[in-house]
Amino acid sequence: MNYNGTLDVQLSDHGMDLGHSCRMKYRRGVSREEFETFVAELKQSGGYKVFQENTIGENLYVTLLSDEGMLHLYHTASEESVRIVSDTLEYFALPVDESTGYEKVTDTTFCVMSLDYTHREVTDGNGMSYVIILEDGRFVIITRDPTERS
Repeated sequence: MNYNGTLDVQLSDHGMDLGHSCRMKYRRGVSREEFETFVAELKQSGGYKVFQENTIGENLYVTLLSDEGMLHLYHTASEESVRIVSDTLEYFALPVDESTGYEKVTDTTFCVMSLDYTHREVTDGNGMSYVIILEDGRFVIITRDPTERS
């Protein structure tokens, strides 16, 4: 894996545009040691600071921040793969650092948004829309464009 100094991480296998300057690169056949070496090189480059690191089972996760944006990298041990999500500062928000605490303003709530069936003949489906309201008042929206096929 090579890194060229911008937020464009060069991986040879797969990549996708996630919209609004957010991109993901994917590659299989990356050992844990290769992933750890790559992350260490990014940390030592001086251009990144560690925002979060975590290990769940054999899987490794790290989020790095720079003046340009964010890199979220994770290694999945079962398939020896790595995914790297990059985003500029313009369109992403950092998660709340729970170690500094937050004020609870509501209970966590999961909502299913009502669907519009009037377009069914045109799009052959209704998509989906969910909203998760978090304790601190932030929310997560999960949706799909009903004009795209799965």
